[in-house]
Amino acid sequence: MLPAECLQYISFQLGLLSAADVRALKLSCRAINARLTGSSYVQALHYALMGFEWTVTHAYWKAARIAVARLPAMNDMYDGDVVGLLARVLAYPAAPLVADPEMAAEWRAVFDTLWAHPALAPDSVQLPRDEAGDLADVADNL
Repeated sequence: MLPAECLQYISFQLGLLSAADVRALKLSCRAINARLTGSSYVQALHYALMGFEWTVTHAYWKAARIAVARLPAMNDMYDGDVVGLLARVLAYPAAPLVADPEMAAEWRAVFDTLWAHPALAPDSVQLPRDEAGDLADVADNL
């Protein structure tokens, strides 16, 4: 049996398996299932395979942060629409974030990662500086 780290690398990092493939792999054997589940981080790796939109819709911010980190490899999938992804994050209701500081920290990490994305460099986005500042202010007030 492969060590957990090797199974996790093959399942989540190589980009060869879809979320459905990883689920099928988990269901194939108890020992494999034990190595591919357990910690919240490994669960987030699996959810991240579902894609950014899915993680935001279900408010899995740790998984969304992982999905965002993979954006350079997935720009074709999103047509480079990092501004649209940022809008999806900003559209999330504030009430759950205020109630749960841990969720708010994960949400902020996703926002910060998107905000720092090269596609949002001043030359590539046609946002007036005051609108860009307003977006940052919204995040700062959470």
